[in-house]
Amino acid sequence: MPTSVDALADPFEHLSDDQFFDLQTLARLSAMGLVVAREVHTPEGAEIVKRMTAAGLAPFALLDRFMAFVAEIKEVNAQTVGALDGQLMRLPGFVLPLTDNGAAGDEFLLVPYVGACIHKPPPPPNQMVLVVPADGYKAENLFEPVWVTGRLTATATRRDLFLVDGSRTLDIGYHLATGAITAYDP
Repeated sequence: MPTSVDALADPFEHLSDDQFFDLQTLARLSAMGLVVAREVHTPEGAEIVKRMTAAGLAPFALLDRFMAFVAEIKEVNAQTVGALDGQLMRLPGFVLPLTDNGAAGDEFLLVPYVGACIHKPPPPPNQMVLVVPADGYKAENLFEPVWVTGRLTATATRRDLFLVDGSRTLDIGYHLATGAITAYDP
């Protein structure tokens, strides 16, 4: 198993940009339940299958490979770096409270970009850190980056993120017991 997405071979490099876009559209339609058992239930999907077949491509075989490739990417993105386990680290990122009251409290997520996990696909587990501040933490401004310092543990964790309109369960790759949280200064 490759250790990074960059190490994965691209099984679709033979496709033109338009063909790859069609494949992605077919995958989205499939995820919506509009392509079932090799039957397409939308005019758009039927047109894509017709175009791909006319170009000498096997649309459903490509769709199967695409779905397998996406699963492979997710698996690679879930891998943590074992060599970091137990290391004292200083990491930059953005605070994402696990509750909807805006305060980080006893624990929060450190994420790589503003808005991560909020009504979007979340970052992969190996880009999220569950932070447990020694004395709790009140988030002053969620849109400003911070530094967190502490001992990193490569431990898979699941937490619920509570939003105004519901909740989402997140897979998290790392845990950090902190000694300090400070404003980001490059």
